[in-house]
Amino acid sequence: MTEDQHPPAQAGLPQPLEVLRAADLDAIHAETLTVLEQTGVFVEDDEALDIFADGGARVDREARMVRIPGEVVEAAIAACPPDDDGR
Repeated sequence: MTEDQHPPAQAGLPQPLEVLRAADLDAIHAETLTVLEQTGVFVEDDEALDIFADGGARVDREARMVRIPGEVVEAAIAACPPDDDGR
């Protein structure tokens, strides 16, 4: 069974609703990384700018823009405990 296929339904058990396939989630994640790295986010707080800079983000203090490299985002995700489903 591939990742995009669903396991067979078990009688009497509710089946989880899957709106997006794993491939869809991967595509959204990849585009999100692109936005965070190329477009960035506006951050008003000076302390937050310091934290982002210390964490490896590119910080433009004058424009108050933070651009976060994909590897920094991936490292932060990897440091999080897994969800209930093990991801």
